[in-house]
Amino acid sequence: PELEEAGSPNVIGVVAMAAALEELMRFGMDRVAAHERELTNYAIRRLQDIPGLSLYGPSWQDVLAGTEDRLGVFSFNLKGHSYVEVASVLANEWGVGVRSGCFCAHLYVAHLLGISEEDSTEARERLIAGLPVELPGMVRASIGLATSRDDIDRLASGLLAIARGDIRATYSKTASGDMEPISSAHEFEAHGLSFL
Repeated sequence: PELEEAGSPNVIGVVAMAAALEELMRFGMDRVAAHERELTNYAIRRLQDIPGLSLYGPSWQDVLAGTEDRLGVFSFNLKGHSYVEVASVLANEWGVGVRSGCFCAHLYVAHLLGISEEDSTEARERLIAGLPVELPGMVRASIGLATSRDDIDRLASGLLAIARGDIRATYSKTASGDMEPISSAHEFEAHGLSFL
């Protein structure tokens, strides 16, 4: 079987995974689930009033009513702002780390966004031809064991500021399609650090 392995085994990764699993077992998965559930409900209460925020997945009301369960993973868009812009502003002005794009689930994201097969095919053909195309996507924030209410508050404050147009830096698209600040009157330290 050694002949069929691609490269060297990830011994350090296996040791790290074993240590992480031992820590989770020591802490208790019931406590992990309770922490995530409490912060998920708190996040929903904080995010549901942000104007123009669309959350994908179970409805806010169903989760808060206890009729629907959801993991501590929030995929969303903010009306009037691209997912790339939202992620860039959250990172650069609020110190909040999120993911953006299709999260290696292109077909599912296209389905959630209501993108037709025809539009998907057109975008794919433009990409293959090397033509510019605005790819669909979302922003995703995740709750982990180290996440606190302060982290959720910072995410909500950042999203509310973006929704109100309070973006302090000027951003430019990079060759890869990301956005980065090119000028700013904003002191990053004013918001502290957070990584959701």
